[in-house]
Amino acid sequence: MVIKQGRVMGTGFMGLINVMPVLVHCQHTNCILSRIWCAVKKQLSHIADTGVATHEDVDRTWILQTETPLGLFALMDRVGLDVVRDIAKVSFEESGDLSDACPEILLDRIARGDLGVKRGKGFYTYPDPAWKSSSFLKSASP
Repeated sequence: MVIKQGRVMGTGFMGLINVMPVLVHCQHTNCILSRIWCAVKKQLSHIADTGVATHEDVDRTWILQTETPLGLFALMDRVGLDVVRDIAKVSFEESGDLSDACPEILLDRIARGDLGVKRGKGFYTYPDPAWKSSSFLKSASP
């Protein structure tokens, strides 16, 4: 038995690399987390695309409600907006559902070359994104 980061892992190879295997009961293109992420990304992109809230306010809400260090748009910046687009493309091709297509808010940034952290700009500007500022959680966007 291996204990890492307060979790008990198995003794096999997966435990040694700090990965817990999860049994999936049927074949699917995406892993469990990717399927959940696709649903969340679809909703948060819709919120920003339709002007319900800014990406900063979505991230503020996420950070405050989940007590995590960064929001979902910041997470997309870390992953890379082109990678997020490619994941959406696979989901769309598999489902044929227009709501699975890559959202405009992402396509617009990618078209400008804003791919996230790796290019210095995505939803935020790096190396000093707004979400790292001590004032980020103190007020909503104007």
